[in-house]
Amino acid sequence: MKNYFIESMISNSNYIDKEKLTYGLDVIYISFTKLIFIMSASIVLDCFYITIACIILISFIRSFSYGLHMDNSIKCYIFSFFIFILLPRFFISMNISIIQTYILFLLSIISVILYSPSDTLKRPLINEKKRKKLKYLSLIVLVIYIIFYIYFKDVYLSKIILYSIIIQSFLINPIVYKLFNLSYENFKEVMKWSLYQKY
Repeated sequence: MKNYFIESMISNSNYIDKEKLTYGLDVIYISFTKLIFIMSASIVLDCFYITIACIILISFIRSFSYGLHMDNSIKCYIFSFFIFILLPRFFISMNISIIQTYILFLLSIISVILYSPSDTLKRPLINEKKRKKLKYLSLIVLVIYIIFYIYFKDVYLSKIILYSIIIQSFLINPIVYKLFNLSYENFKEVMKWSLYQKY
């Protein structure tokens, strides 16, 4: 069904670069079906609002800092299930001291400074100015999250904010990329290849 949908869209398209269009449509389709799966699972497991909050918070900072992407749909579904449903429920039940919280904030800030934005093989960030801009924006969003955490009176929402910060700081870390056997700093390989072709 997915292939039929994508192929029919491409055949009726006037775009010259059909490879980019195919990739874009594929991403939209996978994202939509994954969202339905996550939402359905969260309703069944009675954590719908927690899941929604995690998706919004993680996705927003992720739009600037990028981060890990699974290399196939099945892994992506399983990973998303853990990230947006199982882990948040476990995290919210934990007791975290103020000192531990601020240590986690500090580590997250360091992680964003060192590793954001972390690109993927399919979306290498070749433009250096764009990488710097995304890093600054990631830091700004992170600081906003921390401020929200400090001033929000709702304990559960504060914990979801903290959880989102921690998860995203992991998803941009090169160690996590290695654990899943995924390439890191893909823009460097693209730039090397471009230089090689020139000569």
